[in-house]
Parts: sequence; C-alpha cells; structure tokens
Amino acid sequence: MVDELQHKAVGGVLTQTEFEAVDAHEFDSQATGDIAYASSATQLSRRAIGAAGEPLVVTGGVPAWFDGLTMSNDGTKTTLLGKTGDYNRMGDAGVTGHGLASEDGLMVTGKFEVGGAAYFDSSVALAGTTTVTAMVIVTTGGLISVRGTGYIELQNAREMRSENADGAYYRFMGRDTGVGQREVARVYGAADPSFKIGNNGNAMEGTYAGLVGFHGSTPVNKADAYTQTYATANRTVANPTALAPGDLVATNGGWGADSEVNFDKIHTALDAIVADNLDLRQAITAIIDDLQEVGLAG
Repeated sequence: MVDELQHKAVGGVLTQTEFEAVDAHEFDSQATGDIAYASSATQLSRRAIGAAGEPLVVTGGVPAWFDGLTMSNDGTKTTLLGKTGDYNRMGDAGVTGHGLASEDGLMVTGKFEVGGAAYFDSSVALAGTTTVTAMVIVTTGGLISVRGTGYIELQNAREMRSENADGAYYRFMGRDTGVGQREVARVYGAADPSFKIGNNGNAMEGTYAGLVGFHGSTPVNKADAYTQTYATANRTVANPTALAPGDLVATNGGWGADSEVNFDKIHTALDAIVADNLDLRQAITAIIDDLQEVGLAG
C-alpha cells in the first residue's frame, strides 16, 4: 500500500540482529523528514515532509501540511507569509471590500485591539461611523487627508483644542494660487487666548476676555460709551449753544450792527458757533483716537 509502514525484506528467515535492527521497518517511499501518523485504527502511514515553513494542520481527520501560510525567522523578525496572490483574513465575518489581493494584505473582520502604540506608514481609510475614545496622531512632514465627499464633523458643543502647553497654537491654512499654503487664521494659547485672522493676526485678533484689535494692533477693550461731555471723556458733542441773533432792529439802538446792543448780539452768536465747532472737532478727534487704538484708523 502506498506510504504504508512495512517490514524490510531481509530474506526467508530473520536473525535476532535483523529483527532488532532500527531499519527493520520502513515506509513505502520513505525519505528524510517524513513523519508517521495513524491513517486508520490499524494502519501507520507516512506523511511526506512539507515545504520549509509550512505548519502542520488537521484536514479530514489526519495531519496535513498547510500550504496557505509559511513561517520564517531571520534572527531579527518572524515572518508569517500567506499564499501568493491571496490576502490574509482574521475572522470569517466578511470579505474584502477594498480589493485586497496580495499576500501582504490583512483583513480583520471583527474587533481589533492594540494595547500599545500603532504605526501607520501610509494612508488610513475609515468607513462608516468610527468611535475613538482618544487618539494622538503624530506626523513628521505628513498629513491627515479627508478626500472625496468626506468631511470632518464635530458633535454639538464639542471642542477643537491646541496642545495643552503654554504658548501652543494651531493654524488654518489656505492655498495661495501659484504660491503655496498661507496662514489665514490661528488659535493662539496665551494668558488671554485669542483667535487671530490673517498672518499671525495682521488682520484682526479677538481674545477670550473680549478684547479686540485690528491690523496688528494690541487687542483692547471696547471704548467707553459716548455719554460724557468733552471735558471729562472727549467723546460727545454737547448740545449746541449757537442761536440766531434775532432781528437787528431800531428798538435796540439803531438798525443793523451800528448799535452796541446789536453788535453784542452778533458777537455772542459768533462765540457760540466757535465753541460748538471746537466741541465737534474734539469729539471727532476722540472717536478717531478710539479707532486708532483698535487699529481701525491710521
């Protein structure tokens, strides 16, 4: 019988030496590395040696070499290599939906847990709803890309944060046509953290405390309400004091300005006009000062 264990032919009569010899029995077609197994309840048979690195498994109730996986070690790493052209799968709940077709591909059909650090040297594609309790992504000259019709969505009232260190910030960049990426805004950590628009806030800066500055100026609080007189705050126009002098009639000592009374009326009106004009100029100057303070005027 093929591969059966049989007595070695020694002639018509066995001597004691021949009976006790280690080569008194042999398998049919026996070769170095072959193994014995019980092919039935009464029969021992030969299993020919497998290829290097192949594991021994059970198929049909008997041992067999598994050619879908080879194992090797070169002193620095252990390699598990699947069959050429076939991807590797852990679990049986599904098949590849991304065209895996190489012995270097691996699919996990169930949950996958990593107790330590995980390194991804190329892109990572996330499908469906992905829940991450905490994840730190460190890239050196790399990127995180959302492509196609994808987007980043934050649940209501969630946060985007900078690194938890004093002075840390992150930037929002935009493509400057024909030039490259340019900063258009940044969130800046400081004693009073701020949001800056433009290149490091050269357009506008608003802070947590409610201060604001424009065109690179230091953020300041809003100007006081325009309710005081010029004498105390220089920000309001007082009620006008100039009045029409009235008719310059003869009852005041003569017609026109040829009487002292009528002339005094004109003089008083001119003084009031000058005072009102000065008050208006002072108020406008104060408003300009406020605009300059927040960077809205040069």
